[in-house]
Amino acid sequence: MPAVIPLSSLFGIEPSRMSKTENIIIETYLLSKIHKHLINFFKSTHKNNFYSIKLGYEMEYTMLESDISRLLISDILSTEEYTLQGIATYTNSHPDIIVDVAAGRNIPTAPLYQRILDLHITVRRNLYDCIVKKILFE
Repeated sequence: MPAVIPLSSLFGIEPSRMSKTENIIIETYLLSKIHKHLINFFKSTHKNNFYSIKLGYEMEYTMLESDISRLLISDILSTEEYTLQGIATYTNSHPDIIVDVAAGRNIPTAPLYQRILDLHITVRRNLYDCIVKKILFE
């Protein structure tokens, strides 16, 4: 399994130039910003589903937030670069765990979520380049 890429590297920030505490703070901040943009991305790609069931904004956001790992896995699979077995291998997890997360029956641990996100960054680099530009513009 490859090492998890620090999110700060997407922004051209050199983690070795910061203290451990600074790295934790910047990684947490960037994760929350990226998470927000991913929610908006998935909301826009699934907007027809929300129109058909007529949910309010808060309920849509809650649904997407609880399903973010499942959506990331589904998006990785849609690229056809990885299978469920490949995702399990990359994340150093048992395939049954990935299947359960992909089916929405299980919520991944923080380390597993981080590895899924890392893989998503790898297969959807253009999406993250756009997210980085938006975050930098903010």
